[in-house]
Amino acid sequence: MPKKHFITPSGSHDYLIAGVVTTLPGFRLCYFLNKALGLRLSRVSDFISRQSDDSEIAYPLYAGIDAEKQINGYLISNKSSQYLVPSLRQFDFLLITDGLPLNISMADLVKKANLIPQIQFVQSIDISLAKGLDIFLEDFEMQLTSLLRRSKTSPEIQTE
Repeated sequence: MPKKHFITPSGSHDYLIAGVVTTLPGFRLCYFLNKALGLRLSRVSDFISRQSDDSEIAYPLYAGIDAEKQINGYLISNKSSQYLVPSLRQFDFLLITDGLPLNISMADLVKKANLIPQIQFVQSIDISLAKGLDIFLEDFEMQLTSLLRRSKTSPEIQTE
């Protein structure tokens, strides 16, 4: 009997992720998150997901990079013609950070976001428990690297 080999994700992600349920469009959600949480999210180019049938699906991506506080925040739509992360289909957006200020925790961030009246629900997501999230994060890191490289030559993402 042949031996089966499985590819295991690297698990080297230092991201904190929260799922957001809202009827707001992305730009309005960014406005309220920026106001309530002190983020600096603004629209950047779309995140392109490559499907198994060689098609590509674009998902709106918003980024805020604060070099002074060393915090990067991203808001990405989970819905387009397909779900970006099907196991998280209950969420309309994914709020991803790779750092938080010393005086705030992920629980505090979720609590503050849940106080925004236009948002129905925000929940912290455990990366290891969401099926397919590791694969998305690896693809996200690859595209983010090229996006940040381009931002050094063009003012697409403003670092303050």
